[in-house]
Amino acid sequence: MPILHYAVRLLSARPYAERKLAEKLQDRGYTEDEIKRAIERLKEKKLLNDASFAEEFIRARCQSHPRGRISLVQDLVSRRIPSALARETTTRMVSDEDETAMALRLVKSKLQQYASLERDARNRRIAGLLGRRGFRPQTIFGLIEKLDDLIQQNGDLI
Repeated sequence: MPILHYAVRLLSARPYAERKLAEKLQDRGYTEDEIKRAIERLKEKKLLNDASFAEEFIRARCQSHPRGRISLVQDLVSRRIPSALARETTTRMVSDEDETAMALRLVKSKLQQYASLERDARNRRIAGLLGRRGFRPQTIFGLIEKLDDLIQQNGDLI
C-alpha cells in the first residue's frame, strides 16, 4: 500500500501527532525518506498538525477525565508532541481558574467516599488524589484550604 494511502487511513481512524505517525509508518517498513516526504505532504494538506492535535486532546481530556496541567503535558509528550509545544498549549488552554474548577469537580465526585474519614485523613486522601491526577501543588493546597468552608456552605458539595 502506498505510504500516503496508509497514512491517511491511519489519520481517518484517529488523530496522530507527527512523530507518532512517523513511528507507525516506520514500523510498517517505510524508509525515512518516504516518511519525511509523506509527513510534509500531509502537513501541506493540513491533515497533520501537532498544535491542533494538542488543542483537541486537551479539550477532550478536560471534559472527560479531569487532569491537572502537569498530567496533560505528560500525556501529550507520551503521544510524541514536543515538550515545548505541550507546555505552551497546556498553559494557554488551561488557566489557573480552569485547573481549580477541574480539581473541584473531581473532589466533588469523590467526596462521598471520604465522608466517614476524619478531616486530616480526608484532606490527605484528596491531596493524594489530586497529585496523582497531575494538579499543581498550589491548586491542591488552595482547594484543601477552601474545602472545609465549601462543605459547611453546601452541606456536603454533592
